[in-house]
Amino acid sequence: MQDDEDALPPANFRSLSVNIANSRARGSLLGELDAARCFASERLRYENDVFFSDFVTSVDAVLEAARSSMDAEFVRMKEIYRLRDNLEEQVNRFARTIASMHLRKKAHEKKISDLHDELKRLEPHKEELVKQTRGVRDACLVELKKMFPERVVSIVGDINKFVE
Repeated sequence: MQDDEDALPPANFRSLSVNIANSRARGSLLGELDAARCFASERLRYENDVFFSDFVTSVDAVLEAARSSMDAEFVRMKEIYRLRDNLEEQVNRFARTIASMHLRKKAHEKKISDLHDELKRLEPHKEELVKQTRGVRDACLVELKKMFPERVVSIVGDINKFVE
């Protein structure tokens, strides 16, 4: 006894309909296409006919699409629930990653906003802070020259860039 999925579709003699989500029907179709390609390739070896060349090229394209395209993967998912579950898990994982990235983006935007606010708050005090830093640096130089009178003392580093 055959399932409804294994039953042949009604014939209208103009077109053919095959449920390629069904693994048996897909296997039969791919086998028939392979056989047709093999036949046309053999004929092409003996007769250099454009029809057979075009036929082989067309069948190769159909076989490639049926075996390895994204559409073929979706068709297989109709029958193989494990493939569908794997895709759903990948989509869910991707969605979680996107949500996590959005949260991190918001946190970084908040930090940037806070830093801009802090810079605006400190801007009026900048000259005073630079003046104090320059004074501390000069005082350090004086004290170091007192401690090491026989040497040339200089302070190197970023402080010179900020106080000049």
